[in-house]
Amino acid sequence: MFGIEKGSPVKKMDNAMFREQASVFCVETCSSQSQIIEAGKKALVCLYGSKPNESLDTLRLRKFKEKAVTETSVIEMRALPPTSDFVKYHSLRVFLQVRCWMGDDNRLNPTDWGWELRVETLLPRCMDTPLAPPHRLKVLGCTCKGGVLQRNVPVVDIN
Repeated sequence: MFGIEKGSPVKKMDNAMFREQASVFCVETCSSQSQIIEAGKKALVCLYGSKPNESLDTLRLRKFKEKAVTETSVIEMRALPPTSDFVKYHSLRVFLQVRCWMGDDNRLNPTDWGWELRVETLLPRCMDTPLAPPHRLKVLGCTCKGGVLQRNVPVVDIN
């Protein structure tokens, strides 16, 4: 996650809420995917410094508004907390990685845990929903030299 230092999660282990969410990834018995996804969202909300009972998407919107008011240049979207849709698959991949480290990944199929098989290669699955509605993507600009928007090539591959 952009802007989250490697030591941040370790420092947050003093936070009971964060510790509770992190434990879902490390328990001996396999947690359900819905438990893992929810724990991932709550853990990231803690890492990004949310207000009490704030959801990940509400936190993202609040951070965007704060940057819109204070920034004098372009707002870097990567500096915002991730969307809950993105965290869904990220959390599943984290769970699979922890299982690999624990030596308990034999029965887990990566395509069930945030990965997809494309041309015989496992690639991370990122989102189910588009980053933005198509009419919004048309007005966005990019700094690449390939003229992506001018060629009517999608900015984000959602398939």
